[in-house]
Amino acid sequence: MPVKQGTTKQILTQRWAITAATVAAIGIGVTTVPGHADETSAAASSAQATVSAAQTTTTSQATLSSSSAVSSAASSEATPNRSATASSATSSAVTKALSSAETPVSSGAVTSTAQPGSLAANSTATVSSSAAAGSGHLAASSVAASVAATITNDAQGTGQGTASAGKATVAQAAQQATATSLQIPVVPTVTAAATAAKTPAYADSSVFDWQLNADGTATITGVTQQVTGTLNLPPTYTVNGQTYTVTGIGAAAFASQTGLTDGLTGAVFANGLITIGDSAFAYLPNLQLVDFSANQTLQTIGREAFVADGLTQLVLPASVTSIGEAAFTYNNTLTTVTLPAALTSLGDTAFASCAQLTSVDLTPATGLTTITAHAFENDPLTTLVIPANIQTIGEAAFANNVHLTTLTFAPASQLTTIEKDAFIYDCELTDLVLPDAVTTIGDQAFLANAKLATLTLGAGLQTIGVNAFTYDNALTTVDWAPAQQLQTIGAGAFEYDSIMGDLPVLASLTTIGEAALAGNQLNSVVFGDQLVTIGDAAFSFNHLTGSLVVPETVTSVGERAFYGNELTAATVGDATTLGVDALSYNRLTTLHGPTVSDIVADEQLVTTFKMAPDTLPLTDLFDLNLGGQTTADLTLSNLTNGVTLVNGQLIIPQGTDRFTFDWALPLTTGATAYSGTYTVILDNPDIKVTDSTIFAGSTWTPSDNFVSAVTPQGDDLTLDQLTTVGNVDTTQAGTYQVTYQYLANGAVVSAQTATVTVLKRTATYRLTGSSTTTYTGQTPTLDGSGYRIVLPDGTICELTTGDLDFTGTATAPTAVGTYAVGLSAAGQAKLAAQPASQMYDWVANTTGATATITPAPVTITPNNVVVYVGETPTLTATVSGQPVDGVPVDYTFAPVTTTTAGYQDIQVILGANPNYTVTLQPGRLTVLASQQTLLGTDYTWTIGDPTPTAADFNASATDKTGAAILVTVDLSQAELTQAGDYPVTLTTSDGQTKTVTLHVVAATTGGDTGGGNGAVTPGEDPDQGVDPDTPSSPDPTPVVPDPAPTPTTPGSNLPADKSTDGETHRVIGDAAVPKTVTGSALVRSLKTNPRLRVPGSTGTSTTSTRQANGYRGHGVQSLATSHGKTTQLAKSKTNPTTPRSTIKVAQATVLPQTNENPLHGRLWAAIGLILGALGLKRFRRHTDE
Repeated sequence: MPVKQGTTKQILTQRWAITAATVAAIGIGVTTVPGHADETSAAASSAQATVSAAQTTTTSQATLSSSSAVSSAASSEATPNRSATASSATSSAVTKALSSAETPVSSGAVTSTAQPGSLAANSTATVSSSAAAGSGHLAASSVAASVAATITNDAQGTGQGTASAGKATVAQAAQQATATSLQIPVVPTVTAAATAAKTPAYADSSVFDWQLNADGTATITGVTQQVTGTLNLPPTYTVNGQTYTVTGIGAAAFASQTGLTDGLTGAVFANGLITIGDSAFAYLPNLQLVDFSANQTLQTIGREAFVADGLTQLVLPASVTSIGEAAFTYNNTLTTVTLPAALTSLGDTAFASCAQLTSVDLTPATGLTTITAHAFENDPLTTLVIPANIQTIGEAAFANNVHLTTLTFAPASQLTTIEKDAFIYDCELTDLVLPDAVTTIGDQAFLANAKLATLTLGAGLQTIGVNAFTYDNALTTVDWAPAQQLQTIGAGAFEYDSIMGDLPVLASLTTIGEAALAGNQLNSVVFGDQLVTIGDAAFSFNHLTGSLVVPETVTSVGERAFYGNELTAATVGDATTLGVDALSYNRLTTLHGPTVSDIVADEQLVTTFKMAPDTLPLTDLFDLNLGGQTTADLTLSNLTNGVTLVNGQLIIPQGTDRFTFDWALPLTTGATAYSGTYTVILDNPDIKVTDSTIFAGSTWTPSDNFVSAVTPQGDDLTLDQLTTVGNVDTTQAGTYQVTYQYLANGAVVSAQTATVTVLKRTATYRLTGSSTTTYTGQTPTLDGSGYRIVLPDGTICELTTGDLDFTGTATAPTAVGTYAVGLSAAGQAKLAAQPASQMYDWVANTTGATATITPAPVTITPNNVVVYVGETPTLTATVSGQPVDGVPVDYTFAPVTTTTAGYQDIQVILGANPNYTVTLQPGRLTVLASQQTLLGTDYTWTIGDPTPTAADFNASATDKTGAAILVTVDLSQAELTQAGDYPVTLTTSDGQTKTVTLHVVAATTGGDTGGGNGAVTPGEDPDQGVDPDTPSSPDPTPVVPDPAPTPTTPGSNLPADKSTDGETHRVIGDAAVPKTVTGSALVRSLKTNPRLRVPGSTGTSTTSTRQANGYRGHGVQSLATSHGKTTQLAKSKTNPTTPRSTIKVAQATVLPQTNENPLHGRLWAAIGLILGALGLKRFRRHTDE
């Protein structure tokens, strides 16, 4: 804009006016919005924003996402004279700011009606304003700015959270008198009185995070602040005039992990709530009360919803259909639970490990068909009724309920399956009657029910699982009769119980598993014609007496199947396979069976009574047909008391009252199929008893060895009429003597002694456990704490470090893998110290004991390498994590190429590394372009001059990095005494070579015009030259210099054809001090080039002695002098004095160190002074005007 003429004062006034106007323009628009009183605390809050004075319409937008603080503002109260628009989405900070923005406006009004709720995206309200708004009341622009500032502030994280897509539109006419309309988001609210009237006990919705669902419902997803005490959850959530039913509590909404709910002691749930999410109230030990009394809609309780809380009672709404996995686990103060009527799904471990849960009522849940795995495991239930609708009891569902005394199944029970471990370790249960519907009893279902005494099997039972009733030591009575559909008795199903009586015919029974009834007190067994398999040790260590008949349908009788009984006769079908020792340790004298190839009936112990005959046929003592071998095939040994065997007859000497012998039935295989010891008693004693062998752990009574007794008069006596002296300790292996006496008037009338030998049983202990270590290259130390020994009676033997070692490997393992673990010598000693070791010879079962060495994590990081094109890189890598004693990681590198410059990833190729999990990190190969150069030019040399050097050939070189390097000259092929052209080799320290030509010319004599031969005659002064020319004054006219070439390599700034005779160069490898040119050389130089143009100078100068000695101008110096070493490139025979004027010109040509022309600087300085003077003059004139 043109400046009007006037006085300085006027101009200053104008300038101040302009300045004032500018400041005013910048400062316009700052206003303060009065704060609206907080509805709950009545404390005023304020918001401030800046709006431009020139602004006519302002649009403030903020992108907001779901946030906890949305509900805080949404629940705030406001004056009930507002109209609201529809809203959706959430942001607590925005909502709170908006709900607090109501301020009295004199000529404009903000009107809305509201319900507690959340700000929604794009929600707006109208604010009217007029020109009068600027007089102390809230202007429209201020309100808009406040809203925009609040939105922006919260969107940046300064509030409790962010909201989604909130928009505020401000319409403002600055300095206009007409009213305008302001569109801003507002939070609809209701008065405090109205809110209290509707839900006086509900927690303020600002306490919660919210999620609004597309179906018009809301979900509580968290809390916005610390909550303590009892929390009354609201049934609805209202925002911007729309009310949402609260139907869900989100995952982990109130969980301890929020850090805000540890003080929560109670939760009251309103009607309408349908879902409580996973971990919603997890790990709140102070949460004692959950009140569902007002709720009739809850359907789903999620996984771990109330895990590890402090609940004391639980009454769930009848509407609940699903309780998730571990929903109420570890509620250690919960005492009673009643399942809801609508329940159809109960998650695994739903109520497990509730330390005080003594009562569970399952009966209301008539739609529930399965009690899932571990649902009530480790609870102290005392009584339990299984409703008729339950069809399956899951794995370990009631395991370790150590106080359970009564288990009842409802009439008309539909229960078909009792799964593995369902009632394991329920040691107080005494009586069990299984429903007829039960078809399957799972493995270990009732294992170690130590007080279970009676068991009644159901009519529909088909399978009894492995170890189903093992270690039920008190179990003496089993009612087998109803179980006529029973097909399988699993391995160890009744092992080490105390079942007495007979095992009757079970018509459908096909399989009797290994040790199924071992260690009981059965007296007899009768098999049906459906039986196919009798497993190893199936009936070992019982009290089976009399005759055993194995049906023809049986295909195999396992090893030791009837080992350690009191059988006297056995008949086995010819098609049956008899296992080793199947009938050993009995009293068999009658044996009919198939052909065998190994021991089947060893260690028989037989006592018989005969009436003192002189001879006794063996056929009176044995009835044998074993695969065609008969009594005649027996061999006798160790006959006592003079008895001999002659032609199958035992010859008994007169007066012999008893004798013994051993027998054996040899096989062609070298084995003995049938053997034992026979005792024959001939004196017909009044008291007849037998010796016996029993096994530790079994029972013994005097009746076991008593046969009969009479008085001396022949009257029969019962065992009760006798007195026994001595006892048998069946817990200790050994030999025991028991004497049977008949007393009359206190005196012993007759007596007999029986010998009872107690042998250790062969029993299997189970070593279980596992451990995992990371590969170190060494054999790991086995930590015994991860293992234990389980004895046949259920006793647990804990182990420590040193009790274990590796078995099955020739050397201790060090490599990655899984290895079998067994007892070390120390472990064996610990086992032998167990009381049970007095009864058992141990056989190890270590299949469940392993140790695993896992791969060690290692990282291979190729080391970055930089090479030049054509070089072969050495690739290496850093291996981290490799154990000191570990085998080296096997890896190689993929081939790389260095033919072109660039970057390559170094690829690692892994070999076989079973001991490592290898992570590869990137490495880079950088191939740089080589900067090797070797430059040189031909040189003409005069015979007699100093020997040519590298500098004479303008030689320079750089290595691959571009750094200058040494150049050497090979003159071996040059004849320096004879004119001619000779090849000269330039060589660098890094192997570069270049061949140049040395032109050798003959020297000329002084003053000769060409007629001489250049030879110097003896006696002549070789230094004598011509007089120097008289120097002339330097040309006053500056000569514009040729542009100095930009050097690319050291020493190459001067082309070969423009080399300056007499210039001094630094050449690598020459002498470190400059050579001083003699007078004759300088004279020749001056005569040849009296006006030498020097690159970088402003004119032409004559080379001076100072230059020749290294004191020349800066622009003369060659880049070849990079190492401070100089050499003279030309030689003359004169040494004239150079005029000082020439020296001065050469020195003044350029500025040292800059190559700048001083004239240039002066020119610019002059221009500056002129412009400055003109400016000053104009300034003064304007000032005067």
